[in-house]
Amino acid sequence: MNINDDLTHISPLFYPNPVIGAVHTLVTNIFFDELMADFYHSNNEKNGNEEHFTFDGGIKGGFLWWDWYTTRTSFKSISNSKGSYDIASGSYFNAQGLLAKQSEEPDDGLELLPFTIILHNLNTNVLDPTHSFIPTKSALAYSGNNVLDEVIGNKNRICTGETPFDSYFAPKQNEEHIFLTTENVAWLTKEIQGNSQSSTIYVTEDDLLGANRICPTATGLYKNSAVLCARIFEGKSDVTKMH
Repeated sequence: MNINDDLTHISPLFYPNPVIGAVHTLVTNIFFDELMADFYHSNNEKNGNEEHFTFDGGIKGGFLWWDWYTTRTSFKSISNSKGSYDIASGSYFNAQGLLAKQSEEPDDGLELLPFTIILHNLNTNVLDPTHSFIPTKSALAYSGNNVLDEVIGNKNRICTGETPFDSYFAPKQNEEHIFLTTENVAWLTKEIQGNSQSSTIYVTEDDLLGANRICPTATGLYKNSAVLCARIFEGKSDVTKMH
């Protein structure tokens, strides 16, 4: 997210000598021309030493076609074997959007300080509207690989002993934190009622072991090739029918 505050300083009214006031106004407008703050997601690179900004901002000065930082603060992220928590799979939140909205609605566009008046002109630009809030692996107390963007929905993590839960539900796509859908409400209702349920697994035909063809009225035994937890499928549109 980018925040830009174009500052205008007015000082003459506070000085007995208007010349001194005019000089003060000129200097402050040159060296304290604008406030800038840029926020970025941490990078998802897992190897190497390349650095990326997560925050870069400060007070900038400007005169004619020159500009510079009068004061500057910056933070950088480096490669991490886990990847980035900011874009990890799981629930997300719109903190940047909320911050941008709050920044565009200041209490007052005019600020009175000793020896000067500052006029603010705030503008914001949201680069990444959402960020990861609760990573899936964190929500599941996952004990397997610690790489945050690993695909784990194609295995039954209860069978592999990688989560302490008896069952869990997960959508195919990331959703807003505590967002209610028809699917997760139905699952949660059954859990509250004490009905046991299978965990959510998303598999394709490449993840299953079993016969390529079965009769429409037959029942076949198929196994998840990654975990070998048995799953039963009847001969329907998800397998090739025999004629």
